[in-house]
Amino acid sequence: MSNFLSNPFQSPLNKLLRDITPSANENKLADSAFDTVRKKMQQMVEQRSLPVLNPEIITLVGSHYRETDISPLQHIDVFLEIDSSLVDVHVKGDTLSLVTKDNVLSTCVDDSLHVLPQKLVSALQVTFSQHFPATISSTGQSIKIQLEKEKFFVRITPSFAWDHSFFVPQEKSELLWRRVSPYKEKAILDQVNQLHNGNIKSVIRCVKLWNELRNNESFRNYHLEAIAYTIFREIPTATHNVMEALELYVNQMPRYIYNCPDPTGLDTPIHTYLPDNIDQWYLFMNRIAELKTAIKSGEKSLVALLKI
Repeated sequence: MSNFLSNPFQSPLNKLLRDITPSANENKLADSAFDTVRKKMQQMVEQRSLPVLNPEIITLVGSHYRETDISPLQHIDVFLEIDSSLVDVHVKGDTLSLVTKDNVLSTCVDDSLHVLPQKLVSALQVTFSQHFPATISSTGQSIKIQLEKEKFFVRITPSFAWDHSFFVPQEKSELLWRRVSPYKEKAILDQVNQLHNGNIKSVIRCVKLWNELRNNESFRNYHLEAIAYTIFREIPTATHNVMEALELYVNQMPRYIYNCPDPTGLDTPIHTYLPDNIDQWYLFMNRIAELKTAIKSGEKSLVALLKI
């Protein structure tokens, strides 16, 4: 009763946002999962079943780190921080290679001692499988481990810290690494969100829900966030509310589906994973038009479209 009285005129959109924002209990579960994995990684280092790791061992990344995840919260992403002193970084044009003579990493190299991402991920999956149910992600970049106690999974990506960023495996590549900066990603988002009165993270959550329920998860979550960074950095006047910001997002979204740079400037454009054909383009346009119509019709229409 008290909750009802404290929010007697809660709008449909505010209720939706409350429902899709991870609860305090979900966040505690994520913290517990992170701590469980961190402690196990430390034991594995002491047992020398992992390469030497940096002091932090693992770093929280992804949507949960950027505070743009949606409920129900079922996983977190972390970088396994392998000691960067074990490798020499060589950059030639767009190609990056990591060279090592470390005993553990040497099982994951080619004849020139280049660390091969897929070999490293496969070796880590075998190691983790001794302690958790573990599988390799569909992109080949990470290992998904299932925590039975928390009924939660953690996606672990091997990484090498370098100049306030990380080298991680390139998607579905046996040879290539890519450079990313979770810290810069979060800083850019926080800056844009603050400029727009805290509306942008709510926009991202709504669009992620639309993508999940109405768009068959056609877009990756980070792609949707990168579009938001790009759009709202170009709008100097703060938006007044979430509906206004949502309308701006969907109006501008078609410009950046196949033209979305990495907001950090460190990696290739975000959209490169999308199938590039006219039928797919029309499908995207139709689904965006449906979302745009719902937003123009008001909160009730939007919430009805995003039924959960």
